[in-house]
Amino acid sequence: MYHDVVVMILFAINPMNINFITNATEYELEAGTILPRLRMCASEDDALTVVVEEFMRWFGPEENNRERYRAVAHEIWKAWQRSDLSH
Repeated sequence: MYHDVVVMILFAINPMNINFITNATEYELEAGTILPRLRMCASEDDALTVVVEEFMRWFGPEENNRERYRAVAHEIWKAWQRSDLSH
């Protein structure tokens, strides 16, 4: 279920500009690789590092702009803190 939340966050913020309204599952793969790594995060900044690294992995090394993903990491970290998975 938390996977769906991460997909929705990525879709809403749309850091790669691939949200075409009808492709709500576009960020499924990225969410799937971000989620397992959140267990090792102790802060929002750690989550930002994970998000940046995963987007670099999926889209290339030029995706290393931390500011581009700051809002994504913020929302993912907030949701993570509210989830049962973070405890």
